[in-house]
Amino acid sequence: YEIGVRLVGSEMCIRERSLKKQRALSKNLDGSKDYFSCWLNALEEILIIKKISNKDTLMLLKEDWTQAYLSTTHGKPVNIKNRSV
Repeated sequence: YEIGVRLVGSEMCIRERSLKKQRALSKNLDGSKDYFSCWLNALEEILIIKKISNKDTLMLLKEDWTQAYLSTTHGKPVNIKNRSV
């Protein structure tokens, strides 16, 4: 809410569509990584539709996050490098 974005109507439909798409592909959502992926995909779509972010920036953030968590010792905080995009 800090940036004034709320999920309403069409945004909730995006989340539901993402879940339905995943169910069609896997036939069995186990409530862990696959469910999280559905939420993440919906959130990314909402961020793009609302022009809060774009695909390129989200891709860079994913790459930075992956690099950060793979290079972080277990139990330590994950720090994503600052990037000017």
